[in-house]
Amino acid sequence: KELQVQGVTEFESYLMEHPEIVAECSSAVRVKNVNNATLALFGASSKSDMLRNLSLVMPEAAHERFRKQLVRLAAGERHFHFETVNQTLGGKVIDVDMFWSALPGYDSDLSKVIVSLVDISARKQAERDLQETNRLLEESVSVAKLLAEKAEQANVAKSEFLANMSHEIRTPMNGVIGATSLLQETELSGEQRRYAEIIQSSGEALLVLINDILDFSKIEAGKMDLEPTDFEFQTVLDGVVANQALRARGKRLSLRCFVDPGVPAVLRGDAGRLRQVLANLLSNAVKFTERGEVLVSVRLLRDGLGIPASEGPDAAVCLRFSVRDSGIGIPADKIDRLFSKFSQVDSSTARKYGGTGLGLAISKQLVELMGGSIGAESQEGQSSEFWFTLPFGRLGTAPEGQGASTGRTSRVRTEGPGADKGRRILLVEDNPTNQVIAAAILRNLGLRADIAGSGQEALKALGSNSYALVLMDVMMPEMGGLEVTRRIRDSSSPVLDHDIPIIAMTARAMKGDREACLEAGMNDYLPKPVQVNALWDVLQRWLPGTGEGAQTLDAGGSVSPLVQNTGATVETAPAALAVFDKADLFHRMLGDKSLIKFAISCFLRDVPFQIQKLKACVEAGSISESEMMAHSIQGSAANISGLALRVVAMELERLGREGELEALWQGLGELERQFEKLREALLKEV
Repeated sequence: KELQVQGVTEFESYLMEHPEIVAECSSAVRVKNVNNATLALFGASSKSDMLRNLSLVMPEAAHERFRKQLVRLAAGERHFHFETVNQTLGGKVIDVDMFWSALPGYDSDLSKVIVSLVDISARKQAERDLQETNRLLEESVSVAKLLAEKAEQANVAKSEFLANMSHEIRTPMNGVIGATSLLQETELSGEQRRYAEIIQSSGEALLVLINDILDFSKIEAGKMDLEPTDFEFQTVLDGVVANQALRARGKRLSLRCFVDPGVPAVLRGDAGRLRQVLANLLSNAVKFTERGEVLVSVRLLRDGLGIPASEGPDAAVCLRFSVRDSGIGIPADKIDRLFSKFSQVDSSTARKYGGTGLGLAISKQLVELMGGSIGAESQEGQSSEFWFTLPFGRLGTAPEGQGASTGRTSRVRTEGPGADKGRRILLVEDNPTNQVIAAAILRNLGLRADIAGSGQEALKALGSNSYALVLMDVMMPEMGGLEVTRRIRDSSSPVLDHDIPIIAMTARAMKGDREACLEAGMNDYLPKPVQVNALWDVLQRWLPGTGEGAQTLDAGGSVSPLVQNTGATVETAPAALAVFDKADLFHRMLGDKSLIKFAISCFLRDVPFQIQKLKACVEAGSISESEMMAHSIQGSAANISGLALRVVAMELERLGREGELEALWQGLGELERQFEKLREALLKEV
């Protein structure tokens, strides 16, 4: 507009004085005029110098590109721009953004075209620098990924080494301790018995040392993983206290335990690590106390973070554990050394009482790993109190008048053979959902159940505790129920009672299964899902007097028949069976709505992970693990009365057993569809 006002005749003077970098060209891309800013840009001393050396500034290839762009002006476009590369008369390469426009009044012949130039060298260099930085960053990421993979491989090797060391060291030590225990039951002279007792006590001390070192190594390597499960709190606490009761009695100490009335009966957390920390503190208290008492107390610090328990089963619970003794105490200036690695309060104490100096250090790291804190208070020569706090998931409360809800203070009796026999049952079950549901049903029947999650755990429990009866899952990984039963019946095995009643529980209620259980040495048989009435009948047969004071059984209601192997396939089973049999579930759970909701929440939490693991097993081509995971899913579905899902899982289990991985893979889609249908039905109940 400014040029139009001034007139074309004044263009040359305007051009030379204008501060922008501009030039005048013709349609033949012949530069006719340039201003001073353009001269400065290209390093020319004068206009003639610039025009004389245009071939240096603008190579022939660039001329050709400019000609093509001028066609756009001729076609009706009046301005456009593009980026190009030029060079100064001194040879410096520069990046330029060129804006082209036809001069008003010369549109028809394009004899005058204005070109405005912007030096974008700095911006283009920044872009190139950024691209180079990105390239270097990508290379660094690739190198870091490679190093991370190598580090992970090293960690895996270290973890495998620790696992192997744990197994290789513990196995012979357990053999030494077990054989010594058997030796002490034979005819021995007084001198021989003393030697055997020394071997056993030394072996047990060495095993504690080995366990401490291995745990410490795992923590240092970052391989100490937590295993949160649903557990009965009182069972864990009773077991820890009972293990120290004999030592306390031998020293004539009073060992007492107090539990806050508000502590829930069932919690979610790592029961094994809780047991380990509590056992370490209690063992130290008994060790360093010569007279008086040891008091274990558990108090509720926080329930549900201020959220009422009724508003969610997973609300957090924070508990404070305390172990107080009337022992030797600790000097005030030594308390800060208690939780240090390989540290004792003083050398004389170390020599008198022994120990690795690792127990409290490991306890501290475990507590912090679980999200808690730990500390100690003491008066030298009088008493000590060790405490720790831990958060847990809140899953329920104890039945009225039972478990942790009693809020009692009591003297602990010394769990010897026969103690409390007739009421204590060992439940052997690897499925987490089935564990909690079965334990809750037994509790409603007035019985206490310890839980073993594998065949190996079952043998260990039966070798150290007296039980009245075993409820044995038949199909478990590594060691199934039939093999566990054979070992229990073997008179040379280290279990306490080789004739203990064993009741089979299996989801495979097919022809020949009952006979196989009885042939292995089991006494009776319960098909899954376990009907409460059927369980009641079995317990009455093998534990006379069972159920005194328990709630009355409701024999009414509609009970769906046990789903047998009817030959239904993955395609036909869902059409033939209900997605969810509500009446069956309520009947088996005795109409207990809180237990039903709890069972549903466990099912909805666990089964998605089981399905994902089944898919991973099939992808990996693992036949036996695929069969086992399908079996676990069908057991969970049976417990929750999900009939259609159960039959699909049964079919997948059969396919896994027969090695039909391709067909099994094809059936996973139907399994997921049936789970989603069942999930929608169950959510309506909760």
